Amino acid sequence: MKDVWDRFYKANPIAWRGPNFEFPSLRPFSRVLDVGCGPGHMLMKGAELGHRMVGLDLSSSALAIARKRLDARQLGAELIEGCFPWDVSGLGRFDCMILHHVLSSMTGQDRTSAVKAIPTLLLDGGCISFLDLSVNDMRFGSGEPIEERTYLKGNGISEHFFTIEEVQGLFVGFRAEGLSEMTWSQRTRDGPKERARIAGTFYTL
Repeated sequence: MKDVWDRFYKANPIAWRGPNFEFPSLRPFSRVLDVGCGPGHMLMKGAELGHRMVGLDLSSSALAIARKRLDARQLGAELIEGCFPWDVSGLGRFDCMILHHVLSSMTGQDRTSAVKAIPTLLLDGGCISFLDLSVNDMRFGSGEPIEERTYLKGNGISEHFFTIEEVQGLFVGFRAEGLSEMTWSQRTRDGPKERARIAGTFYTL
């Protein structure tokens, strides 16, 4: 998958062009792990707020873009090439973990394993900022079906689309706050289409 994501970010250096998402509300100087940090959108937001940011991504192309953007704004962050959760055992614990558009690119078994590993990486009272694809997004059903509500695209990247109930079940053992679906309209050649994401914050108990 590393080669697939390297090709993706070389072709799409600033991949996300949708609405801006708020950085989670945290105590000052929190230590934050941005899983699948990509070209560094959330890394920059967190660093600007003074948090101690750590970005993890399996794509060296994405990390190179993130470093360039951080340096251009004179912002600091630690960047690590690796795969979650298998390459984070030596990173210590965090106040917050950002999981934005990460779990949707995993298989069902890997999603379950990833979520089970999270409590060992969070400090007491730590939180997860979750954001990912909804079944109500316009892209739902596009591609080759490989698992329930999971589709393989032509570029080799798979996308899983969540329901709110599925997300609740995935994070059993965490306290959910503000879990909801967010939607907006995107203009396409065929007229406006609905985009949809599921977002929320989960806290350790």
